[in-house]
Amino acid sequence: MSGLTSGHSSKLLAIPPSKRPTLDTLLLLAAAAGYSLAFVPDPKMLNRVRHEAKSRQARRERAANWRNQKARAMLIEQSIEF
Repeated sequence: MSGLTSGHSSKLLAIPPSKRPTLDTLLLLAAAAGYSLAFVPDPKMLNRVRHEAKSRQARRERAANWRNQKARAMLIEQSIEF
């Protein structure tokens, strides 16, 4: 009825579940139960995610720059040895 293969929903709904539901599976189960899902923006969470993304990008740029400098120094050192 839900569009899942035979026995799949029992694995998802068992305690403890032997499988984890994916987004597609959750949508199928909700539709079979007569529900529909709506994604509503949460301004508070959006600000938090944006802040984390900016700080993650800044850390990533510093790390990439450090690695490039280290690799460059190693290449220069190796070229001097020859």
